[in-house]
Amino acid sequence: MLSEQAHLAGIERLVYLAAPGTPAADLQPIEDLGFETLELPPLAENEAGVASHDELGLNRLIESIVLPVQDLDGTQVAVIPHNSNASFRILKRVIDLALAIGLVLAIWWAMIIIWAAVRLQSPGPGIYRQPRIGQNGRLFTCLKFRTMLLSTPDRGTHEISDTAVTGLGRFLRRTKLDELPQVFNVIRNEMTFVGPRPSLPSQSEVVIERERRGVLQAKPGITGLAQINGIDMSDPVRLAEYDQRYLELQSPRLDFQIMLATLVGRGGGDRTRK
Repeated sequence: MLSEQAHLAGIERLVYLAAPGTPAADLQPIEDLGFETLELPPLAENEAGVASHDELGLNRLIESIVLPVQDLDGTQVAVIPHNSNASFRILKRVIDLALAIGLVLAIWWAMIIIWAAVRLQSPGPGIYRQPRIGQNGRLFTCLKFRTMLLSTPDRGTHEISDTAVTGLGRFLRRTKLDELPQVFNVIRNEMTFVGPRPSLPSQSEVVIERERRGVLQAKPGITGLAQINGIDMSDPVRLAEYDQRYLELQSPRLDFQIMLATLVGRGGGDRTRK
């Protein structure tokens, strides 16, 4: 359960603040993730005639998306407000942290084995570090298990010959295991599990199309709606359209569906040139 993974991240309680009168059926998916759900009372006016929940001591919790935060009795608690742009971002960040830390603790040994196998099969580092376009156009270093020969030029995957991919690299790319090191990008808050895949700075058409549609405002993801539909960086317009569609429809349920589709092998990474 998510609450168990959150505890590993130092978060002792996950609390969702529901709007007054929220149907129980709408809260059930949130509770299934391990959240406590608390219904807010109707807004009350303070002495200045302003509607406020300040008397509950919640205002300082709702304003911040830095997790974990500390509640009044000293317990580390992540509080998610209802019906705001910040609420989805906070919930997404809590889930990202819990899943990423849980994955590292569960499969660190497998990551070491893959790293060693990559080093043994061909000369070069086990981890490939590459500058990518992040949220708001900022550059960050994206981590992957190396799947290509060290002499491969730093270009978009669809521009690189299939012969540059190592034998082990083909397996890692097909199973998407090459993306595992990106859980550290998630922990560092540079990426999220579900979002637009990060492009290279040199992929100017992708950057322009995404900027035109407001996609660069989003944090890049390990997987995304475009990827599970087989759309890669070689089709910048269609890619940006699917990225924009995801941002318009994003929800915890959609993120779960995309992650599940990725796990069962739907879609794939950028295709190499034959």
